Amino acid sequence: MHGSRDDNLEVRCYRHALAETIEHQSRLWYDIVDCILDDRPAAPSFYDGLTVQQVMEAAIQSHERGRWITL
Repeated sequence: MHGSRDDNLEVRCYRHALAETIEHQSRLWYDIVDCILDDRPAAPSFYDGLTVQQVMEAAIQSHERGRWITL
């Protein structure tokens, strides 16, 4: 029902989650800029992201084929 206390709770929860997401994204960007300015590698690295992507793809293939996938 529109206007109920549950709707207000949902809106408050959504706003809270959105604010936390924006804050987290801002911190990530500041960390990246600091790494560039300090001439140090960022973490996680591109290689870390590539490795995670390969594992996720293997998990999907394993599910589709019904067997283990070697990386």
